[in-house]
Amino acid sequence: MPDRFALLTDLAAVFAPLSLTAFGGGMAVISEIRNQTVDMHAWVTPAQFLALFAIARGAPGPGSMMLATMIGWQVMGPWGAVVATLAMFLPSTAFSIGVAVAWKRYRDRLFVRRLERALLPIGAGLLLAGLVSLIRLTSVSWVLLAIALVSSAVCILRPSIHPMGVIGAGALINLAAMLLA
Repeated sequence: MPDRFALLTDLAAVFAPLSLTAFGGGMAVISEIRNQTVDMHAWVTPAQFLALFAIARGAPGPGSMMLATMIGWQVMGPWGAVVATLAMFLPSTAFSIGVAVAWKRYRDRLFVRRLERALLPIGAGLLLAGLVSLIRLTSVSWVLLAIALVSSAVCILRPSIHPMGVIGAGALINLAAMLLA
């Protein structure tokens, strides 16, 4: 029984700090979730991580929270899922409420405007680190890299196009490339 408690504590200890560093959204911490769960704790293999990530991104709701839930389930079943989900959700929620209250009170101050501008590139950098981390887990071919770059460009340049259409088109192109190879 102590081992189960220790494992649940480890899940909370991994996901709670990540919750507080998810500036720019959950994708910002994907690299560190992978580092912690694959490399440091070996709770999941790289292939399992990619599969869980894909499922989490396809599920409704915040992807990083869904990923934490599924990793928790993989590690300790339902209790692991509950602990990982709460650890990924509660700290950032409490922090966000506190920041929202302070932001409303001090939003006209110069330091708040400067802080806002300073956080934008940090969030973008964390997102990029997450993407690079995912790419490193795959066996990237030129076709997959081209699909990823074109898909990203379409989503950036044509935000009115639904992401599921872009994902579907990319999947079909990859399937065609695999069949032709």
